[in-house]
Amino acid sequence: MVNRKKVGTIILTGLFLLGGAVMPGTILASPPPGQNNARVSEAYFEQALDLGVNKEEAAKYLNPEINPRELLHAAAIANVSGKPFAEVLAMRNLANTWQDVEATLGITKEQLRTFHQKMMAEQMEEDFAIPKQVAFDLLVQKYDLHDILAANTLAKAANKPVVDVLAMKKINNLWKDVAQELGVKKDILNLTINPGRAYAGPSDSPGLR
Repeated sequence: MVNRKKVGTIILTGLFLLGGAVMPGTILASPPPGQNNARVSEAYFEQALDLGVNKEEAAKYLNPEINPRELLHAAAIANVSGKPFAEVLAMRNLANTWQDVEATLGITKEQLRTFHQKMMAEQMEEDFAIPKQVAFDLLVQKYDLHDILAANTLAKAANKPVVDVLAMKKINNLWKDVAQELGVKKDILNLTINPGRAYAGPSDSPGLR
C-alpha cells in the first residue's frame, strides 16, 4: 500500500508533457537531479494511481527503462478518451508521437488541460480546504498555483476571501509581505504536501515566500 505521508515543503511548479512539449502550470512534477529515488518513485506511483492506473499496471510500467512522464501522459489521455490505459500507452511508439495519438483519439490539448485543472482543484480541496470550484476557476483564470495556495492559507488565517488576498500580491512584494500586512505570521506559509499530488513539484522547495 502506498505510503501517503505528507513530506516536503510546497512548490507550485508543475509540468505536463503535451504533444512532445513540456508545458507549465499543469500536472507532471519533474524531480531535480539528486532527489531521493525512493521518494521520486513513490510520487510517480501515487500520481499514476490518482490518474486511475491500477497498482499492477503502475508497478509493471514504472521502471527505469520507461520515462514516467510518458506513463502519466498516457493515463491522462486514457481518462479523457475513455480508452484503456494499456491501449493508449501501446499507441505511442517510434512511428507515433503523443500529438499523433491525441489526433487519432480526437483529444485536444484544451480537454487535457481542463482534465488536469479539475484534478488539481479536487486535490486542493482535499488537502487545503479550498472549494474545488473556486480553485478550478482560479486555475482557469491562469493564477499561479503557488499564489492560489499562499492566498488560501493567508485568507483562512485572516478570515478573508481568497480573491481579496490574491489581489494584495503585487509584482513588487512577496507573500510574507502580504502576511505581515494581514497581521498573520509568515510561518504558516511553510506548507507540507504529499509529493504525489497533481499540483506538487520537487520536495526541496524553500516554501511559499
